[in-house]
Order: sequence, then C-alpha cells, then structure tokens
Amino acid sequence: MECPESSATQGKSVAARLLLRAYRLAPLAGILISPVLGCTQSQKIIPQNAVPPNAKIVKAEDLPKITPKPETNVAFGQLRLHAAMDGSAQGESREEALAQARKMFDQAIKTDPKCTEAYKGLAQVELTRGNYDGGLDYYRKALTIDPKASTIWYELGVCQARHGNWPASVESLQQASNLDHENRAYVKTLGFCLAKSGRYDDSVACFMRIMEEGQARYNLARMLHYEKQDDLSRAHLVMAIQANPKLAAAQDLLAQLDGRTVPTNSAVAAGSGPNVAIDIDDVANEISETPGNAN
Repeated sequence: MECPESSATQGKSVAARLLLRAYRLAPLAGILISPVLGCTQSQKIIPQNAVPPNAKIVKAEDLPKITPKPETNVAFGQLRLHAAMDGSAQGESREEALAQARKMFDQAIKTDPKCTEAYKGLAQVELTRGNYDGGLDYYRKALTIDPKASTIWYELGVCQARHGNWPASVESLQQASNLDHENRAYVKTLGFCLAKSGRYDDSVACFMRIMEEGQARYNLARMLHYEKQDDLSRAHLVMAIQANPKLAAAQDLLAQLDGRTVPTNSAVAAGSGPNVAIDIDDVANEISETPGNAN
C-alpha cells in the first residue's frame, strides 16, 4: 500500500513538470497565434467617438482651387484660336473654339491685368470674327500697358493695312521698326505701305535700310507692277538700272514691260525675283489678305 504522502508528492511533481513544459511552449504558441489574432499592443483601433464633436471635416470640393498661370491660359487660348483660324474647326465648332479662346484670354487677364499677350489674343479673336474696331481696341489696350511691344505695333499696322488705312498702318509700322531696327519683316512691310500711300521716295529710302539703291528701286517697281501701275514701275526700273547696271532682274522686268523678248532663263520668266532680301509679291499677298469672316 502506497503512503498518502508519497502519492501527494508524486502529484505535485507531475504538475510541476506540466507547468514547466507549458512555460517552455508559451513563446511558440505566441508565434503561431499572433498572426491570426494580431498583436493588440501594436494595432490600436481609434473609435469613432474619439473625433472631437466640433471638428470641421473638409471635403475635396471645398479645398482651394488652383488658378492656372496667365501664360498657361494664353497657350490654351492660342490653340483654340488657331483651330478657328486654320479651318480645322467649322460652323458651330468654330464659334465654340472662338468662345473658348476668349474665355482663356479673359481668365489670363483676370489673373494678370497686364498680360499683353492675352489682349493680343483677344484682338485676334475679334478680327477673326470680322470685328475690325474691336480688334484695334484690344491692340491699343495692350500698347497702353507696354508701348514698347514691337510685335503688337507690327500686328496693329498689318491689321490697318489690310483694311486700307495706309496712313495709320505707316505710323504703326514705323513704331515697330523704330523699336526693332534689325527686323527685316518690319522694314519690308513698312516700305510697301509707304508705297501704297503714294510716298515712293520714302518707300525707296525705307528699303535702302536693308539693301542698296538699285535693289530698293527694283522692289518698288515690282510692287508698282503688282498694282498695275506699269508707267511708274518702268520709271523706277530705269533708275534701278542706273544705280546698278548689273541688276539683271531689273533689266528683264523692264524688257517685259516694253514688250521686248525676255530670256527664258531670266528671273522674271522663271516667276521669281533676284536675291534682294525681299519679295514684294509675298508682302502684297500678306497685306491684301483680309481677316476671316465669322459667317
């Protein structure tokens, strides 16, 4: 028969071993269980009632809106304007493109009231719609802001020339040319408009800023021939040849006006002028092209 005290002692020993075993297995159990249940110490869930009752919740539509830079609006406005001007937008699409262009230019001015490029864009919108006076008004507003903007003076002068206001075009183009002495396009257009105003000597003097006298008089003669003023053209051709006897193109054009045979390989017969740094036909076509009509 076992002693009761001995049985109790053995029981305590077995219990001790089981506790020791459980203690040793506890870390492993934690590793196996923690991915499933999650670590309550590292993952804390904030209850909804933790947000203060007086907190202001800002929605996305309530956030401050970013205003595009003026140059960005001008760039997009120019894209829509060109679509209306080059024929890629027709009918209602054309009117919509012009309306969108106007909106972009107006937004640029709202952001920067001194944005001259936006005023120039608005002038082009009005001219494309056939509103000549409206176009002039926007060009003048731009020049009020920046009176030394040669490109705006030039565009204003071309606009005035296209509508036959030659004295005004001469004044505007002189401003452009005075501000940018090196721009040959300004000089040749000014020389043309001086001739259209009947100021032939001034026209020659203007052309002579970028070429010698024989070439200058030859270019005036070509313009006069283009305008079907052959008697005046002939007179300036004679003076052109006197100033430069080697100017073969002037000799060929004079022979053509006199009804004489022109060599087949001549500049006139070939349909192109000499290398005199200007093409009067191109200038005449540019000036004669009236703005598009909104209808």
